[in-house]
Amino acid sequence: MGRILTMKTLSVLLVALIAISQSQTSWSSGQTQTKNDEQEKQLRLRADLVQLRAVVTDKRGQTVGGLKKEDFEILEENRPQEISFFSVEDVSTSPSSQTPGTVSSLRTPAKDVARTIVLFVDTIHTSFTNVEQTKRALRRFVDEQMTDRDLVALVTSSGALGLMEQFTHDRRLLRAGIERLTAWRASAEETLFTPYLAGQIARGDRRSLFLGIEIVRSEEMMPREMRDEIIEPLVRGRANQILGEASFRRRVMLNTLKGVVERVADMPGQRMIAIFSEGFSMAGIAGGSEPGDLQPAVNRAVRSGVLIYSIAAQGLQPVMIPASQPGIVAGRRRENPAIRNEVADLPSTMAASERDLQLGLVTLAKDTGGEAFFNTNDLSGRLQKALSDNRLYYAIGYHTQNDVPVEKGKQFRRITLRVKDHPEYKIRTQRGYQPLEMTAEEQAATPRQKLVQAMSAPLPVTTIPVAVSADYFERDSLAGQAYIQIYIDAGSLRYREQDKNYTFDLETAITIYDLTGKRVHISTNVANGSFTAERLNLAKRNGYRYTERVSLKPGVYQARVGVLEPATERVGTATGWLEVPDLTKGRLTLSAILLTREQSASQPRVTNASGVESFSPAVTQGIMIYNPGADLDYHLVIYPGTGKDLKADQLMMQIEVVQTDRLVFQGQWSGVEPRVVEKDSKGFEVGGSLTLNGIKPGVYELRVSVKGPGLKKPVQRVVPFGVDQ
Repeated sequence: MGRILTMKTLSVLLVALIAISQSQTSWSSGQTQTKNDEQEKQLRLRADLVQLRAVVTDKRGQTVGGLKKEDFEILEENRPQEISFFSVEDVSTSPSSQTPGTVSSLRTPAKDVARTIVLFVDTIHTSFTNVEQTKRALRRFVDEQMTDRDLVALVTSSGALGLMEQFTHDRRLLRAGIERLTAWRASAEETLFTPYLAGQIARGDRRSLFLGIEIVRSEEMMPREMRDEIIEPLVRGRANQILGEASFRRRVMLNTLKGVVERVADMPGQRMIAIFSEGFSMAGIAGGSEPGDLQPAVNRAVRSGVLIYSIAAQGLQPVMIPASQPGIVAGRRRENPAIRNEVADLPSTMAASERDLQLGLVTLAKDTGGEAFFNTNDLSGRLQKALSDNRLYYAIGYHTQNDVPVEKGKQFRRITLRVKDHPEYKIRTQRGYQPLEMTAEEQAATPRQKLVQAMSAPLPVTTIPVAVSADYFERDSLAGQAYIQIYIDAGSLRYREQDKNYTFDLETAITIYDLTGKRVHISTNVANGSFTAERLNLAKRNGYRYTERVSLKPGVYQARVGVLEPATERVGTATGWLEVPDLTKGRLTLSAILLTREQSASQPRVTNASGVESFSPAVTQGIMIYNPGADLDYHLVIYPGTGKDLKADQLMMQIEVVQTDRLVFQGQWSGVEPRVVEKDSKGFEVGGSLTLNGIKPGVYELRVSVKGPGLKKPVQRVVPFGVDQ
């Protein structure tokens, strides 16, 4: 038998490292100075280099080929630039001959890669319904449009896919990632209080303030006779909260996008990013537009020849005022001619809100030489058009020769590309960039600093494969509302042989941030384990899990986790999102679905009071994997909400198993009462079991729906799981 895993608290050093900025290491030797000089020279060359990808079309919109280097001229701020390199790239290639479900070679040489494509799903700004629509378009791309010469990565703005966010030719990995896509927020309130309206209020627009008062009066069901002076502070506070959340969400999304651009910049072939998003507001904390947030991603994309295409995930969707919001358009103020004109027009405000959401997507696409697609339900067709439009392009590079004054050195630089003697030709390429100072990355002095830097990076580090699940599961008998689980690939660790046992050492860190970017939790631990050879093989097969409960107020949070192996200085990181609902609002709410399985006598659990364990079933990339015919046990809590007086015998529940759009199993609606495991003041914990007979290997979703009297539609939660060979 192996010895029990032990945990102890890390020193204050790691806590301090996460809280403070990183220090730089200084060098004084002549040899190091020479190295630094060479590095600075390389950085300067990189800073001066601009790479363009240009598509030339004639009057009929047909692609123009056969052009040569001497046919083009480049101007930057109207100053001619010398073309440093030039090539004609034709990425015409037929879709893969592979049938769906097969795996393409993972050893395709870089020279054979025609296109590097990132499918960037902005789950932070996309609703559950539109994520599902996006998933259908992505499945079609993988099955019908992806070729053997494509290198593809599926990335989310929330970083929720973890290990799956990597470049691959493997269609199975991409399909598994697509099935795991979900909106970052489990539920979203229907409201007319948009970030645009909040921005107008913050900037002092009185008509918008009065509209905000009418919206809050209606949505919060306040008495019509309540005076504006009483509601106004609530409206201003709500506007500030909405602007703070919108700014944080936008910066998280754009920071992740910049990290993607940095990675794509060095990839082979044509480089393209397709963003699927409902859009994001450019309004800042003070209410004004903050276009500067776009520049880091745009500048890096422009200088590296990375094209960005934006595809509206909501498809064809007219601006509509929800029927559930009566009394705003024809409300109290409309009934009084004396104050009728004091309130801003709601339809006009909603239309302006929609344009506000589109502006960032349009800028990302147009400034990098791509295109933005709105008001179409054919998302797959728009993606195919983006690929087809760039079938033949010209790769052109130059080292900028602009000698501008220092004070103007960081201003936007406009790029003009022309075909000599052909003014009728239309050229789609990057429009310009804003120079940013290029500096060498700070070097981490210690392994723990490396962990801190990795945790702050927008994309996961997968040297040690790590996944995280951040779930809401609140009970009277449990401390905290958040249930954080770190899954560690035990087979990737280095073990030391000692006294016929195999030992390992790890350090873990968890940080949680609220929607304003404020850190609300930090914890660090050290894990040590020792196993016999037999027990080690079981642990490697099933992996390790560390669990921790955290107390959080109602709201939406980002959890970042990191794992460090001190012996090798290797790290792994992952990111997850968590929503803690406000149970005082009286809405029927469900916790996350927790999957479990009873351990057999031949597979005892290795655990201790600190919550670290080697367990079965195994977990792959955060998905619990079961054998065919095994029992899948699930638990969740139903919170009826204060003031509803709903009892368990009034609620109905349905269990479904879904793969892609195919319903694999659908149970009958049945009463909740027989499934109740335990009751407390917050709600009812229910549990059940499914035997996985007749289910083929693959990734599935367990879907639980609950409904009750007086509810318009069921409340639903889903959790992925896998079935092994």
